[in-house]
Amino acid sequence: MIIIDGNWGNFNSLRRRIWRYLVSAPLVLITERRSPSQWHYDRDLELKLPMRYKERPQADIGILEDLGFSVDVMDVPIPVFPRTRSLIGVLKYGCWGGRGSFLIKGIKQER
Repeated sequence: MIIIDGNWGNFNSLRRRIWRYLVSAPLVLITERRSPSQWHYDRDLELKLPMRYKERPQADIGILEDLGFSVDVMDVPIPVFPRTRSLIGVLKYGCWGGRGSFLIKGIKQER
C-alpha cells in the first residue's frame, strides 16, 4: 500500500497565511476571475476528517502496523511547478509549497 499525503492545513506559518490572503488571493481573483476562497465551502467537511488533528505520518504508521504492515516513510517534497514558472505564478502560488508532504510504503506479508 502506498499513501502520499501531507499536513496541508496544520503546518502553515503565519507568514504564509498572510501572503495567501493579502497577495495570493487578490491576484487569483483578478487574473483568473474566480473566487480564491472557494475552499471555505468544504472547510466544515475538512475539519471533520478523522486524521485532521492527528500527528502525521506517525498516526498512519500506527494504524498500518496494527493491521500487520511493515512500514517505511519518506519525506516527499511536492513541487508547485508548473504553476510557479512565471513571476505572477510565484506570487499567486508560491505560498502553497510542498511542506509537510510524505510517502508511506506499507508491505504486508502473505500468510
